Parts: sequence; C-alpha cells; structure tokens
Amino acid sequence: MRAAFVVLVMAAILVAGCGSRVPPTAPPAQTTSACQAPGRLTMADNGHSVCATVGAKFTVELPDDGKGHWSAIVSDSDAVDTLLLTGSPPISGTQADFMARHKGTAKLTASRPVCPSAPPGGMTCKSLQGFTVTVTVS
Repeated sequence: MRAAFVVLVMAAILVAGCGSRVPPTAPPAQTTSACQAPGRLTMADNGHSVCATVGAKFTVELPDDGKGHWSAIVSDSDAVDTLLLTGSPPISGTQADFMARHKGTAKLTASRPVCPSAPPGGMTCKSLQGFTVTVTVS
C-alpha cells in the first residue's frame, strides 16, 4: 500500500512539475507614438485619416491626368497649414506642401469637374470629383 502511495505522490509531482514552468516574460515594450508623418498623400489616400506630429511637413499630390484641373488643396484648420516657400505663392491645383502646426484635426480638400466644359450654348453635367483627407496632429 505504501508503495502505491509513493507512486501516486511521485506521479502527482511529475504532473505538477511538467506544466508549472512559466517561461520568462519579456519586459514590456516601450510605448511610442504610432503616428508617422505621411510624407506624401495621393488619391490613394482619398477618404482616409492620417496622423502627423507637430512640425511634420508633407506634400499632397493629385493626378494631372487631363481629366480636369483640381481646385487649390485647402485645409479647414490652422492645425495643418499650407507651407509657404520663401518668395513663392502657395502651389495650388495638383500639388501643395503642408505643415502640422499644432495639435488638432484638419480636413484637406480639393475638387475638380468630372465632365468636360460645355461648348457655348451647350449643357454640362456640373459633377465634381472630390478629394478629402483628415489629418490628426498629435
């Protein structure tokens, strides 16, 4: 009987020991801001949200594909502002450079006509293609 008890105790110790080793844990990862300056925004970013840190500079480039001229790319907030080059007016239409000035959110927008211009006395559709990107500055 005592031998059976010893066997049971040994089996219990072995079973408990097999699953009791806890692998060492890695130290917690340093939390860093996942926000990366976009660098360049294109039509592929249309309708998306991006983030930028204060001071980040980036360019918006819209296609110059002969389908119509884009309006100036504008920001609805001073959190993201057009970057003026010394002595140059801001570039409008297909490209503009921006800078994240302070924390906040801004929508960058532009539009262009979808239909060609109507001949004199003709009709046109008045439809517009839009571009919008929301930039959150952190």
